[in-house]
Order: sequence, then structure tokens, then C-alpha cells
Amino acid sequence: MPTTHGEYRLTLKNNLLILEATGPFNLQYVDRLVHDIQCKVSHIKKPWGQITVFNNDSIFVPDAFLKLQSSMQQRKESGLKVVAVILREPQCSFLIRSQISEIYQSAQIPFQFFDNFSEAEHWIAATLNGSDQD
Repeated sequence: MPTTHGEYRLTLKNNLLILEATGPFNLQYVDRLVHDIQCKVSHIKKPWGQITVFNNDSIFVPDAFLKLQSSMQQRKESGLKVVAVILREPQCSFLIRSQISEIYQSAQIPFQFFDNFSEAEHWIAATLNGSDQD
């Protein structure tokens, strides 16, 4: 059985899923991540937001990228409304931003990049509060 490449930690805070990840990431990593996120969000208040913190060079190999991209629609259907992304110490920020942008754009999930957690959290809260009024 292939070894998982990449590490992550998932935390729930009210209607916010916080994912902290360090790559590079392979398909086994994405399979495990998708499963664990499904378990976590089954207990979250809808609508919900996500803050993803990528550490270092968090790049997806092609099959992992495609799997994550295809799983985003399921996350959206489970109530995901908005994603904030923070890149910490990336060496290949252009490639990482490109992959992340393509993943969220393909599912039509609003997202934005931030430099720090407090700005990301504030934006998510403001966006979700606005979506409650829709």
C-alpha cells in the first residue's frame, strides 16, 4: 500500500473548519483528508466556512489535485460557502496559488488569500453573516 505524503490537522470552531496542512500531497493523503473532512463537517452548523493554512511547499501531485478538485462539489453541497487561504513560507507560491485557485474556482466557491489568521477569520465571519441574510 502506498505511503501517505503530507500532514494535516483539522479543527472545528463554531461554523468554521480550520485545516492546517504541510505537503507535498499525494492521492492517499487526499483520500484520507476528504474522508476526515466529511466526518468533521457532519457536525458543523450550516452554512460554514473554511480557513486553510498551507505550510511550506504544499503542492499536489496531479492525481491528488484531480481528486481534491472533484471532492469540492461535495463540500459545497454540505454547506461550505467560503474559503480563506493562508500560505506560510512557500518557496513556490505562484504554483500553490494557481493550484488552489483552480480547485475553488472549479466548484464556484468564493475564496481569498490572506497573510494572517485574524484577517482570514474576520473575512469568513463577515462573509458568512452576509450569506445568512440571503
